[in-house]
Amino acid sequence: MKSMPNPQSKDETASATLWIILALVSHTTWGSYSVFARYLQNHHHLGPLSISALANALAFCLLTIFTRKKLNLKSLPAKEILIYAAIVIGRNLLNLYAARYTYAINVQLMALLAPFIVAYISKIFLKETLPPRTKPALIFCFLGSIFMILGGQSDVQAKDRLSNWLGIGLSLLAGVFLAVLMLEIKRLSRKGATAETIAFYQFGPLSAFMFLASFTIKEDWQPWSNLTLPGILAFLYFAFIVLLLGTVLQNRGIAKLGAAAYTTLQASRLVSAILFSWLILGEGIQSIAQALGALIVIATITWYTLPKKPQPPAAA
Repeated sequence: MKSMPNPQSKDETASATLWIILALVSHTTWGSYSVFARYLQNHHHLGPLSISALANALAFCLLTIFTRKKLNLKSLPAKEILIYAAIVIGRNLLNLYAARYTYAINVQLMALLAPFIVAYISKIFLKETLPPRTKPALIFCFLGSIFMILGGQSDVQAKDRLSNWLGIGLSLLAGVFLAVLMLEIKRLSRKGATAETIAFYQFGPLSAFMFLASFTIKEDWQPWSNLTLPGILAFLYFAFIVLLLGTVLQNRGIAKLGAAAYTTLQASRLVSAILFSWLILGEGIQSIAQALGALIVIATITWYTLPKKPQPPAAA
């Protein structure tokens, strides 16, 4: 007899496919983060602190309005909130200033090194075993990164090369903060904090700190009064699509698919950064060497994040 199709199995497959698509949307939005941060600063002359303050404030308000029933603000003690807020603020500052000084592609490139940094932090401090493929993947990513960075230097004027390397250095440090942030989110989730609660403690402290820092250093807010329609649309995209939608889909995608499945699509962030850089900034791939480097990095990250085959049990 022919077995009857299982409707539940079809529903699960359709649901998994939907969340894979949404996870890809999440990675695509986050890949454009550095592009719009650079565009708003360098083309519309908005201060980095004011951009972050307003964008996170808008994201915070919408998150609170639409997900307030899912917030469990008492799930974390004050100490945990302060540690998490400090990590988020540090990473945000580094990303914003990195996007100001170097190409958006370089910022995203350094962010893709986060899985390797996580692996080595876990090995050093948590005494965990390095995941398979880590060492060869790191070598290939390093080579691809060299091709990308040096391949893009030809379009950088001599007077700007120092600031370009400064931006790359800030991006690399931001990658370290991202790795620590990923470990912290994992730890907070194990303590019972919901995805919405973690996002709440991201947007809220970020907005408050950036407003305070902006007014403390007397950042110039005058350019906001001269913001044209393209600038307004870019800012709204940055606040609602990149920050809010990207964060919600990221947290939900990890919950539905698992962290391992979600990260298999991580290389799409670099593809997104390259595409948006070309469309918005006119800073796409500039040489064959840079294109080759991008292909090496994308292929390596995809290979590294693919699910590993379980190791057979050792013989007794």
